[in-house]
Amino acid sequence: MLEPQYINLQPTEIGVLDSASAIFSAKVASGKVGPENEDQVIEESVAQAIKMAKIVETRSRPRARSVEVFEDSRPCIVWLARIFSLSFATFFLKHRSFS
Repeated sequence: MLEPQYINLQPTEIGVLDSASAIFSAKVASGKVGPENEDQVIEESVAQAIKMAKIVETRSRPRARSVEVFEDSRPCIVWLARIFSLSFATFFLKHRSFS
């Protein structure tokens, strides 16, 4: 039997994981993933999710406010990243030739 493995992720990391999973799932559903490129597509999906999260963070972070205020807005950023990932997945499924 395999030893159980545990991972401790921060809330924002969970949001990025959710987004990357949605992106990867859309690519699987569109037939763009096979055994020969699965690892590469996972890496691309994670990179796209991180890119989206950084855009959301940049656009939603108040520049003049303190870090403590931003800490309170992290759940909002996580949900925005999830919404963007679902929108991306829907777009990807509708436009299967998207790369």
